[in-house]
Amino acid sequence: MKILYFYDPLCGWCFAFAGAVKQLKEKYPDWDFEIISGGMVRGVNEGPIGNMSSYILSALPRVEEMSGVKFGAAYREVLKDGTQNTSSVPPSKALAIVKKHFPEQQYSYAEAMQQAYYIEGQDLTSIETHKKLFADLGLPVELLENEFDSEEAMKLALEDFQFSANCGITGYPALVIQKGEEYFLAAKGYTSFEQLANVVDRIIE
Repeated sequence: MKILYFYDPLCGWCFAFAGAVKQLKEKYPDWDFEIISGGMVRGVNEGPIGNMSSYILSALPRVEEMSGVKFGAAYREVLKDGTQNTSSVPPSKALAIVKKHFPEQQYSYAEAMQQAYYIEGQDLTSIETHKKLFADLGLPVELLENEFDSEEAMKLALEDFQFSANCGITGYPALVIQKGEEYFLAAKGYTSFEQLANVVDRIIE
């Protein structure tokens, strides 16, 4: 059994869904687990967060009400200021480096990025943010510095984006259970842990 979690660090609903994913991992600690970066914000969608800040600010109350998560004051200030750059590519490269060298830390890193972004308002396109996250998790910062702008990191991130597309994932978060050679969509969009657990229980019966 394997959990495939399709995620994007710039997806607010993924931040809301993080608790359910963590509980699922804790319920099935022996299952394989992998995060697949979706590449939600890239190409023509990259640019200052001000391009989408009005929409995001209007959506935050609903996300908070449905999930119980709270977005930080610093993140709200980033939205109001509107100048911070947004792109899913740099954080997806950082996660790809973690997945390659420290796969057991991938969930912790994804969670750390969400805390840095949605609570502290840090810039996930900056290597300086990721250097701090590496240091906080006890990962080698020098490795990040050597690989962050490498062709390999970009290749791995793009492979995740392509795999997500090949699986027909068009929105985030999404969670798939792999049972042998079969794949089952367990969550599409925000789902509570209770709902998720019920679906997974039916899959494994």
